[in-house]
Amino acid sequence: AYDLFRVAKELNMTITDVINDYCSIHIGSSSLLPVIELKHDTTSHKCSLLKNGICKVSNSRPTVCSLFPLGRFMYLDNEENTEIGYIYNGDKGCRKARTYTVREWLETNGLNSDDKEYITWSNLISYLKKTIRKIHKYNIGEDSTNLLYKILVAKMYDDYDTNEDFLPQLTQR
Repeated sequence: AYDLFRVAKELNMTITDVINDYCSIHIGSSSLLPVIELKHDTTSHKCSLLKNGICKVSNSRPTVCSLFPLGRFMYLDNEENTEIGYIYNGDKGCRKARTYTVREWLETNGLNSDDKEYITWSNLISYLKKTIRKIHKYNIGEDSTNLLYKILVAKMYDDYDTNEDFLPQLTQR
């Protein structure tokens, strides 16, 4: 959600328009929650935010782009302690000029190792996953399920004011 918020702000668009123009939505196979991903050209496999090989949102590019070739995950234990972890996805020709520590990589790409937005988002997702699994046990029907997912997309991703700070809005969810 934070990436969509930042991209919408930079492009001077609504989050809904960013989702419609640049993203696709599917239901996560393990989370059972709506997942929004950037569209890619089916032929060239280039990101929908690239224009003439240049990122349209280089000042607010999505975290997955800034992190590459690292992946990120959140470890949540049973006592609500959280820890951010990183996975190296292999070098695919990305910035071979030098070797970086994870901290150096994050700082070079304008990221913070204590990412409060990511931690808050991960805690929300953890809570919603548990809740959605409970709801699915009741077989609420296709119409109710579709309505539930529309509400989740709106509240999880779309219902933010880009003129206000993101984190306070997220913590109210």
